[in-house]
Amino acid sequence: MWVSELQEKYGDMCELYMGTERHVWLSNGDLVSKIVSPSTTNNFLIRITARQGLDEIDVTTKGITFNRSLESWSFNRKFFNQAISASKFLKQTVERAHEFFSEMENYWSNLDPDANLNLSEWMSQFMMELIFFMTTNRRAHTLASYYNMISENKAEIPDTVLKEAGTFIKNIESWLCALQFFMDTPKLWRDYIPSFRRRADALKGDINKVNQSFLELIRDRKQEIDRTPLDEPLRADMLTMLLTVNTPRDITTNIVDDEHTRPMSEDEVRGNLLEVIGAGVDTHYPEVKELMMKEIDSVFGNEPGRPITQEDLNKLAYCEAIIKEGGFPDFG
Repeated sequence: MWVSELQEKYGDMCELYMGTERHVWLSNGDLVSKIVSPSTTNNFLIRITARQGLDEIDVTTKGITFNRSLESWSFNRKFFNQAISASKFLKQTVERAHEFFSEMENYWSNLDPDANLNLSEWMSQFMMELIFFMTTNRRAHTLASYYNMISENKAEIPDTVLKEAGTFIKNIESWLCALQFFMDTPKLWRDYIPSFRRRADALKGDINKVNQSFLELIRDRKQEIDRTPLDEPLRADMLTMLLTVNTPRDITTNIVDDEHTRPMSEDEVRGNLLEVIGAGVDTHYPEVKELMMKEIDSVFGNEPGRPITQEDLNKLAYCEAIIKEGGFPDFG
């Protein structure tokens, strides 16, 4: 609410201080796009300014989004792009999307006829399910969990499995909260104001849980790879591909690169996985849904069932922007 008030009062750009930290906030999409456009056409190689709080939770030398080390950022970006561009990964993504959508439709058919079908919420669960599987080759069971929450019928999945998956997702949500808290809360507040200090300590505990969970997942997958016979193909999930780049089992595009010749470390793999899965968890924006529905109503009016034409699609500019935003990020 505060951010919205600032935007309404000051317009496209405003400057503020939180403690001693200076912030410049942008609310104009054209300004933001100049910063996040591909690095090959961008003057801003590093998109995140120095944040002592982010250093404190060890994300400024990991992954891509918050990484301020140009060498590390370039290394991670290369293999992230190489993984999501692999033909095996793209093919498997399409196959799993069909599979999970069919599962979701099956849940819909078992809902009470009078139930309100909240498509926005279902699609959030669908995207989380797909991203989690394509990243780790494991199910998050978000579709089943949501179905159980709104339906008197229950999915045929053990409660222990759903509970374990739910705990994993909640830990990732806590990690996302920690990013925001440590990015925007001054160190003076975190260290000396009791309520902020307790919050910081609690979030650090959650971060440790998430990091440990991902390290266990990574080490389990490394053992699976080692046990897999050389003549047996490996699965094309992101975790497996990141663990095998620059090794004899490399299943990505395997482009020769004299600059980046070493395999990725466990910490580097963990940083990339967290960013991708975190983006899948943090996808629900009610105000975006409202604007999208207004645009759809303005185009189709009282004829939602009529055939869609190219002219209709050309009018759905906001919907197109949402689709582009929902895909994999372009890291240049």
